[in-house]
Amino acid sequence: WHQNKKKDIEKNKFLHDQGIQVIRVRESGCPELLIPAYCRVYEVNRSYTNLPDVLKKLIGDLSDAQNLDVDLVRDQIAITENYINIYRTQWETKYKEAKTVFLQTGSLKVIDDKKLKSWLSHQRQRYKQNKVALTADQIRKLEEIGMVWEPHKAAWDEMYSLACLYYREHGNINIAADEQYANVKLGYWISSQRSKYK
Repeated sequence: WHQNKKKDIEKNKFLHDQGIQVIRVRESGCPELLIPAYCRVYEVNRSYTNLPDVLKKLIGDLSDAQNLDVDLVRDQIAITENYINIYRTQWETKYKEAKTVFLQTGSLKVIDDKKLKSWLSHQRQRYKQNKVALTADQIRKLEEIGMVWEPHKAAWDEMYSLACLYYREHGNINIAADEQYANVKLGYWISSQRSKYK
């Protein structure tokens, strides 16, 4: 559940409109929400001690199966492996989309697809924070298609190199704020660096 009730309501409606059965597992004590009739809700206590029973009921409701044997400790490896396999498949799909962009344009700098852009940003966060670490193979694959782990630093370094070229050519960097150099708004960048220094 989102902290934002409006987003939750919008998500419920969107999923329902797509013909998707909405199932929510909520912690007890969460704020009350208007639950639409098409949304199934299962409540788990804050310590999660009843989670196996909740899952057993949920699976039973969905499959009409009887005598389900739900043991989260015993099944944890299988559940984790299943999640990892699904994640790897999703990761490879997005990677292939990014690779297609790279092969077509030669870089990952300009991406129109918001979801792909968000995915690349998430990979950068994973790389930096190391909480859900990228594998060495994933890092290699992304670097092969031009992944820049710190795009702001790379953009700054690129503009700085251009400013150095301008300096070598003109002996100064007194460029008007609206002036371009090598088809780049170098004047604006230098002006903004001066403003940041102040």
